[in-house]
Amino acid sequence: MHARRLPALAPQTRPVAEAIDQTVSDILGQVRTAIGVLRGGHQRPVHGSTAPLSAQVAGLISGLPSEAEAVRFTVRGVEHQVPAHIRDVALRLVQEGLTNTFKHSKGLPVRVDLDFGGDRLKVSVVSGTGELDGQVHQLGGYGLLGMREGVVATGGGFESGPLTDGGFLISAWLPTEERMHEARASGDR
Repeated sequence: MHARRLPALAPQTRPVAEAIDQTVSDILGQVRTAIGVLRGGHQRPVHGSTAPLSAQVAGLISGLPSEAEAVRFTVRGVEHQVPAHIRDVALRLVQEGLTNTFKHSKGLPVRVDLDFGGDRLKVSVVSGTGELDGQVHQLGGYGLLGMREGVVATGGGFESGPLTDGGFLISAWLPTEERMHEARASGDR
C-alpha cells in the first residue's frame, strides 16, 4: 500500500491517506491476531491502544475529511475498559459504518452511539432519522457480512438495514468478558 506517499504528491489527500493507512494497519493487526488464535495463541491486541474506546472513536470521527457531514457522537452509561478484541470489533463497526454513511447517505444527519450497559456494549452508526423499513434485506457487501461475522464470533448480536428516510442503520451489541465466557461454556455463540 502506498497511501503514505499520497500526502507528498498532493497535500490535500493527507486525511484520506491517513485513514487508509490506519485502516490497513488495523486490518493487518486483526489478521495477525486471527492467525495467532488459529495457531493456539491467545487473543491479544497487536497494535492495541490503551486509550478508552470513546477516545478512539472520537479520533476516528475527527479524522474524517472536512467535507464529511457533522457527526453527533454520544456515550451512554459508565465507560469501562473492554477487552481488546471487543474494542477492535467496535472500532471496525464505527469505521465501516462511517464509510458506508458517507458513501451512500450524503446529506443525512449521522450519529455514532456507544452504550455501556451492564453486561454489554451497544455500538450504533446511524444515518438519517427514520425507522428500519421492516423488510428483510440480504447483506449487500463484504463489509456488512464481515461485521456480522466479527460480532457473532464474540457472542454478540448484529442488525443492519435501510431506514424509511433513505438512511442506514448498523447496530451491534458486544458482550463483556463475563458474558463471553458464559456463551462459550454453554456452546451458544
